[in-house]
Amino acid sequence: MKREDYGWRDDSPCPDWCVKGEEHLDSRLRSGSDFWHTSKMTDVETADTDHNWEPHTIGVGLSQHEHVDERGHYRHQVQVVVSAGGEERLFSIEQARALASVLMERADEAERLSADLRPRQEN
Repeated sequence: MKREDYGWRDDSPCPDWCVKGEEHLDSRLRSGSDFWHTSKMTDVETADTDHNWEPHTIGVGLSQHEHVDERGHYRHQVQVVVSAGGEERLFSIEQARALASVLMERADEAERLSADLRPRQEN
């Protein structure tokens, strides 16, 4: 087996989807050997609004932790990141699929229940 088979690489440029670029050097100087690749976030509007009636959004993107030491670079599995209200949550591929499945089920249920609503009758 080669080192690459275990995820370690000696020359490891950013993946095509990473938007950090030069910021990685700054991260490594501040935090040591680890840094994170991040993608552009896709904003999804929610039904919540702020005090100006502007919809709140949730950002959804990708994140990947990369570790660097004397052996080279090791990239961890790419994760889905969800950002809302200044907080980020990371989901593995399996967890993101489970969340998407539950959201689709609830959307179907909400659509079905909303179709059952009768218009208000005027007195």
